[in-house]
Amino acid sequence: MLCCQPASSNTFAVVARSLLRKLESALAFSREMGDRRGEVADTTNLGNLFTSLGRYDEARAHHERALQLSQDIGDPRGEGIELHNLGNVWLHLGEPERGCELLL
Repeated sequence: MLCCQPASSNTFAVVARSLLRKLESALAFSREMGDRRGEVADTTNLGNLFTSLGRYDEARAHHERALQLSQDIGDPRGEGIELHNLGNVWLHLGEPERGCELLL
């Protein structure tokens, strides 16, 4: 029987660094192509990665940027996603009131 072994923290760090590089490359490409929706998606994905890594200030900055981009292109769905993401980041940062304001 095959058993799943938890990844070591070193393996996770290697995967996270690789993913970070790929997401940064994708974001640069979206910007180069003028793909604003792609830029929102890539910025959101970076914010989510930083949240997963516990790098909440970087996560907040990326989600704030994605929120602004969503507003700029008139994407209410994207705005809602980013408000949710920002709410979660504020909860992680120990400011539940700010987080709840965005989540409600």
